[in-house]
Amino acid sequence: MPELIAVPIGFAGTAIRVPIDVLKQAEPAEAHNVRGIAYSEAGEHGLALDAFKQAIELKPDYVNAYYNLGLNAINCGCHDMALAALSKAIELEPTFAEAYVNRGIAYEKNGEVDAVLERYHITVGLHSAPSGCGETAYQTAIAAAIEDYNTAIMLNPKLAAAYVNRGTACCKRGEIDAALAEYSTAITLKPDCTAGSVNRGILYDRKGERARAIADYHRAIALAPDEPIAYNHRGMAYLHKGDAKRAIQDYNTAITLDSGYAEAYYYRGVAWLHLREWEKASADLIAAKFKVLDIIAAFRDTYKSVVHFERKTGVKLPEDIAAMLMPKKDPGEREKATRRMLALKYYKTHELSIGLAARLACLPYNEFLTFMGKYRLSPFGETPGELAAEFANV
Repeated sequence: MPELIAVPIGFAGTAIRVPIDVLKQAEPAEAHNVRGIAYSEAGEHGLALDAFKQAIELKPDYVNAYYNLGLNAINCGCHDMALAALSKAIELEPTFAEAYVNRGIAYEKNGEVDAVLERYHITVGLHSAPSGCGETAYQTAIAAAIEDYNTAIMLNPKLAAAYVNRGTACCKRGEIDAALAEYSTAITLKPDCTAGSVNRGILYDRKGERARAIADYHRAIALAPDEPIAYNHRGMAYLHKGDAKRAIQDYNTAITLDSGYAEAYYYRGVAWLHLREWEKASADLIAAKFKVLDIIAAFRDTYKSVVHFERKTGVKLPEDIAAMLMPKKDPGEREKATRRMLALKYYKTHELSIGLAARLACLPYNEFLTFMGKYRLSPFGETPGELAAEFANV
């Protein structure tokens, strides 16, 4: 199933575009906070981190700086830092509903890496699967997230983002009908809630209710015509409905809006398969692969296998395309996967630097950074000196 959209609530404090003369008159802590917002929204998360920390050093009870530090940490994948900063903001201001929403997101994101590691450990025999021993780390994280969303809604019953995120958490528990109800509430409270419409459309599509899914994607596109995600998902709904040509039109739009959208290339490639347009399918699948999408895993999640695809669609794939979509027989594949997941774990727990973790994963430094990004881990947990030393050794 496509990934559901999380809805973090934006920065607290003065907006970015503040006149220089006004900024000069601001309190030093507030000025650092404003700079941090500007840096973070420009994608300069390391500089934002420094700015928010400087604001906190000058004003240790600065709630907005802790909150903004937490949101910046979510944006760059430092979820442990996000939890710590947002928890401090909540400690200082227990009625800060938006802080509970963002901490809920941080709980969910933080639990995802732990869940992946646990699955790999079980798969490769590092430990056995638990039997009746309660919730996994991931389930515990989801429970903590839902508790925070509940608190946010209690504090502010009209906070649409809290309902969207609670819906997503319910979905991760398998509670699809509850999730649909949450998204519907969010849309009722905030009719321009694009994420609510997209997420509800994903679940309707999953349930086979294509018309309702497509209607939700229509709504999302009308609200945000320049956002590619709704076009991509509407294309998927059309493809599931058997209309590959209309699906391709939506994938074309998504790719026009975002030329780096790997999923749109992949699904357009699959749509070309349905139409037996082999060269176009091959080109799109290769493009998706070069944009760091695991097309074999994606195809397995969608169709289970090449054999299942051919049985379901009646389309016999050429040998070269079938080979692209089939798992490679590599006797060392399990060992490689184990080493990479252990490298993530030991970097996350600060037992290895990035460089040493990359060696353990048997990946070049830059490829390991990309691999970290897939699991929402960030190098910003290291100090500037440590990062400088890392880059010096690349």
